Amino acid sequence: MIMKFTEYEMEVLRSFNQINPSIIFNPGHKVATISNNKNILASANFKQVSFPKQAPIYDLSNLISSINILATDDKPDINFGDNLVTLEQKRSKIKYYYAEPRMVTTPPETIQDLGAPVVSTVLQHSQLLQIERAASTYQLPDICFTGEDGVLTAVVTDKRNSSSNSLEIELGKAENDFCFCMKIENLSVINLRGGQYTPCSAYDLDIYAAKVARFTGVITKGAEDYVSSLEYLIALEPDSEY
Repeated sequence: MIMKFTEYEMEVLRSFNQINPSIIFNPGHKVATISNNKNILASANFKQVSFPKQAPIYDLSNLISSINILATDDKPDINFGDNLVTLEQKRSKIKYYYAEPRMVTTPPETIQDLGAPVVSTVLQHSQLLQIERAASTYQLPDICFTGEDGVLTAVVTDKRNSSSNSLEIELGKAENDFCFCMKIENLSVINLRGGQYTPCSAYDLDIYAAKVARFTGVITKGAEDYVSSLEYLIALEPDSEY
């Protein structure tokens, strides 16, 4: 079965590569990955790409680079065979062999019910860029979502340094008092650098008492023919309070 990846699918794969450099493509439209520490899980559903069989990829970055080698005028044809994937563009061909499945950390088939979220909000793409830039500029390792005096705020900070520079973004109302924190490096797996091919314009954020945050992508009009869903589950820090 011959297929092509558009830049929209490629952006999803680049994001997943930041979570885990290895992945197993299973039959169907769904792609999922989990970090080796098992604190980040992500899944996406492609519309036009359907994998015909299981394909364990040990070095996803290398496969992405292989596709780019041949993507001069157009993306290469991709054929997932029994023990390798073949990339073809005009008279050029790359053979990329599968890994042993046991070498890849795979996500669970089902996710436990997290119950009702403690708080829900929306993070716009522009706000996520602000968070990324502030963390980079001020070398801040943490982001905390706080509920205090009825206000929900995202705070980019260094929890260990009370006098550190910080960025605060008011996100809406909060019915409860809480402080849910995660590492910026975990949030950074959401790829924001795709330009016109960024598949999501915003993320619906749900935070649960189980100390898990769910980011559900709001798919852009340009991407909706290629990516039907994109979701990240990220573990919060143990000292998060509710």
